[in-house]
Amino acid sequence: MNRQHAGLLGRALAPLFTSLTVTALLLGGCGKPAATRPAPVPVPQPQANEKDLPYFVLEPGWTYQFKAPGGVESRLEIKDQASVEDPVSGRKATGYQLVWDEETIITAIDQDWVVELGDAGEGGTLIYRAPKRRFPLHPTEGQTWVESFEEDIQGSGAFTYRVTGFETVETPAGRFEHAARVEVSLDAPSGRDQWTEWYAPGVGLVKKSSGVELVKLEKPAR
Repeated sequence: MNRQHAGLLGRALAPLFTSLTVTALLLGGCGKPAATRPAPVPVPQPQANEKDLPYFVLEPGWTYQFKAPGGVESRLEIKDQASVEDPVSGRKATGYQLVWDEETIITAIDQDWVVELGDAGEGGTLIYRAPKRRFPLHPTEGQTWVESFEEDIQGSGAFTYRVTGFETVETPAGRFEHAARVEVSLDAPSGRDQWTEWYAPGVGLVKKSSGVELVKLEKPAR
């Protein structure tokens, strides 16, 4: 999910063991072994694990290609941070630009959350009154959050997200271990809808129950 959210990579250090040798020194025919201090043994470092990586990546240059049933494709690209202003309210925000086809979402990190600050679509730039929590960097099973919304045309409603477990997910882009399974429900004046999303550590969104799957992932050359 630097956008701070570049992946957190750890390195496992193999434990080292040092053998100690005690040499007996005899003094005057009746001596004792000379006292020897044991060499310090390095403390084993915890082994790095995919599950320790952020589940939402915010790194400029990453590009995601998704495909929906019927062959419809969509593209998500993460671009550099930018400062934008809402021409109506005058509110300003600075965040990474998540460009999804024709829409740009202004996104940032707030403590352990990826939050949306606003969007810049065909209708112009809109900066929200308060950041909207999009996804936790390190989700836990059972974690639940709610995001309400208000619209001039469709009225008010809410999205409810719940992490229901972790599992292996396979898509055309590869096999992803420890993917967080998130149940999403939408309550709106027009009705209620439910679906499931999967997020992989160090990658982000990889699959939706609607049939949308990640088919290609490109990262910037280092």
